[in-house]
Amino acid sequence: MASSSSQNIMEWEEELLSCLFSLSVLIQDSISVLSDGASTTANGPSTLDGLEIYLRSSQDMWMNSVYNLRIVLFESLAGLFEDGASKMNYVTDLVQVLGTLSLEARQGVEKCLLNLLNSLGDNKKLVVDDCWTPDSLLSSMHGH
Repeated sequence: MASSSSQNIMEWEEELLSCLFSLSVLIQDSISVLSDGASTTANGPSTLDGLEIYLRSSQDMWMNSVYNLRIVLFESLAGLFEDGASKMNYVTDLVQVLGTLSLEARQGVEKCLLNLLNSLGDNKKLVVDDCWTPDSLLSSMHGH
């Protein structure tokens, strides 16, 4: 039986993965809208601006809580995209699938997502790129 401490860590890790995947989906869909010129969002190409405004205005709520950040990001998915509910389900399904993998695999996915998200920004000091890429992750995965 898992201890209370290890259960809390697993819940925290699930919340963190949900946040990372939510950000990835938000950014990917926003980039797709901008490059396709198609308007699949409620606010058109200003989705990232809308996300930034929403995150800044709710910073006091999520700043010290990964759980609250996940709630804010899910609200952003719901509010910024017409198919927001399906995007939230997609993120939840991805996290559930990752829950069946080894700790090493989950942490590898976290590192890959952090490195990918960091590569989109101007601040290269947020994450130390330890060469984790999707290819290196897949080549290093082992079963339970």
